[in-house]
Amino acid sequence: MLPNSNNITEKTLTYYRQNAAAYIEETIENDMRVILDSFLIFVQDGGHILDLGCGSGRDSRFFIDNGYQVTATDASLEIAEFASAFLDQEVLIQPAQSINEIEKYDGVWACASLLHVPRTEIFGTFVKIIDSLKPGGIWYMSFKHGTGEYWDERGRYFNCYTTQSMTKVIRRLFNIEIISIAKDFKQLRGKPQCWLNIFIRKKEAC
Repeated sequence: MLPNSNNITEKTLTYYRQNAAAYIEETIENDMRVILDSFLIFVQDGGHILDLGCGSGRDSRFFIDNGYQVTATDASLEIAEFASAFLDQEVLIQPAQSINEIEKYDGVWACASLLHVPRTEIFGTFVKIIDSLKPGGIWYMSFKHGTGEYWDERGRYFNCYTTQSMTKVIRRLFNIEIISIAKDFKQLRGKPQCWLNIFIRKKEAC
């Protein structure tokens, strides 16, 4: 049995606090160009993007360099401090579950970050993300492909989905359309991993 959601979050954060430098070094050079370009097709030039769980700031840097306004957040103080220096702007220390804006962003980018949100909190977090988007706004997120929840060998919690189980969660949301849900294989730490890439758009006001 998994511990309660507060303990899940705290235990996972402990890993990132203690291993911030190693995590940043491992991920900062990952090539996300194809997904980034696919996302920006849907964001107006100069639009406001929320990088939810920005990690090293790698993707925020790409958005900023391409003329977009970026609000970047991360739940880890140590990682947020690095990303703030890397981006030369403040990164908010905030878990995804605490997002609380209304129709503020043209796009929400949540690359490999929501997979640490406890399953009992995932739908409520999704609702908050939809609320934060302007009508017509785009939301990208990625999860490890799989079933159920687990702890990895590093002591991090993961919440995994298949195409079918993710579609079931998303279809409970209002005022959205699914653009695509697709599997993607990436080589990480010497072995292939299967990921789920999801693009969702908030419907325009009638």
